[in-house]
Amino acid sequence: MAYQKLLCKIALRNLLKMLKEKYNYECETSLDELNIWFSAQTPYPEIPIVKLVEENMVEDEAIMTHEIIELCKLKKMNIKITYDVFIKYAKKAELAHIKSLEIELPIAKDMKWSKFIKLYIRNIKAYLRNPYLSKELKERYQKLLKQYEEALETL
Repeated sequence: MAYQKLLCKIALRNLLKMLKEKYNYECETSLDELNIWFSAQTPYPEIPIVKLVEENMVEDEAIMTHEIIELCKLKKMNIKITYDVFIKYAKKAELAHIKSLEIELPIAKDMKWSKFIKLYIRNIKAYLRNPYLSKELKERYQKLLKQYEEALETL
């Protein structure tokens, strides 16, 4: 078990280093925070991240990059990562989510993460069907959808 934790720590450190050095995105987190993040309650139906990865529906690094950037966006809003973070800070979590998608698009294009881009085209379309989505977020998601669709055409 200690060996697995060490491998995870190394993988996390390498991903954070890549984000900083290659994409000028600085982020600090730990395995403990990631464990809380992936165990946190959400107001949404269960999102099958494990299934996405196990069934090769999205690139492993892509989904981890997404989750880490989203987590760091919340931390940059001075929000502590807790098991109730998505419930307690729902609006800020939604904002962190959309900001992470904006940051990730150039990374996804550069890394040629076509499965990730296709997944988020589908997800953004679903977000846009939410009748409770604010006008501001709806406009941002519409813009993102267009950018993700254009990115997919270039891969």
